Amino acid sequence: MTKLTLACAVLIIALGLAAFLGSGRSNSMVLVPMFLGVALGVLVFLGIRRENKRMLYMEFNAVLGTVGVIWSVSEAIRGYGVTRAAGVTPDYLALAAEMAMIVLFFIYVNLYVRTVIARQAVEQWPSSMGTP
Repeated sequence: MTKLTLACAVLIIALGLAAFLGSGRSNSMVLVPMFLGVALGVLVFLGIRRENKRMLYMEFNAVLGTVGVIWSVSEAIRGYGVTRAAGVTPDYLALAAEMAMIVLFFIYVNLYVRTVIARQAVEQWPSSMGTP
């Protein structure tokens, strides 16, 4: 899961930088998910260095991923709604970047939850089968 988290963090940082540079450096709000990606990466490295606290750092990453999903959804809806209400064509590049952030964060959180559920099923399996 650490490699997946690191890959997701790198993708989120790259997407945030690309969206910021693609918007002409006018929309600094696209940098917020990028900072969440940096936090994901830092927590992964802390988890690698401190083996006994790895699960704690991964849980923090899951919370950050959930915050990233919620923030990206709210920003996409707010940005689209504000521009449409003003009668202006929405910035589709920024909207596409927000949608990509939503997908990346959602996939990460989904995979984390599936990993935790699978780990718990493996830990409980021998005890539920009974002793021979």
